[in-house]
Amino acid sequence: MLNFKNLFAGIFFSLILFCNFSASASDYDEERQVFELVNQARSEHGLPPFSWNRNSNLQRAAEIRAREIAEYFSHNRTDGSSYMTALNQCGVNYTECGENIAVGFNLAGRFVFARWMNSQNQSDVILSPIFRETAIASFRSDMDVYWVQLFIR
Repeated sequence: MLNFKNLFAGIFFSLILFCNFSASASDYDEERQVFELVNQARSEHGLPPFSWNRNSNLQRAAEIRAREIAEYFSHNRTDGSSYMTALNQCGVNYTECGENIAVGFNLAGRFVFARWMNSQNQSDVILSPIFRETAIASFRSDMDVYWVQLFIR
């Protein structure tokens, strides 16, 4: 006789492993580390720190983008539209926006930050006086970690 309780538990556990929708505490720690390093760099350049609201629409957009770049690593979305449409989809109000993305095997926050700061285009976004708010999200898929940092004013 089929044990539905065990079957349900097995299916549920498999879905969690397959979908990987929730970030772990260590992922949040890594994202927080990037945020702190970014604000430290901004401070060293005489710029005000970013604010970061983990429950904001901007954060939701960053989380969507982190999952999307796991499928299609680009500043464009899988449908070919700009990353900005994720901001619009999540109801983010902005006048200016920017995006940094990264991918790597078990890429820790400090390495993501270093990679972004060693790229002229990405460091320009981080150190731009235009932006006031940021959101950082990471997504683990298979053996890679995908990172997104969104910026708005």
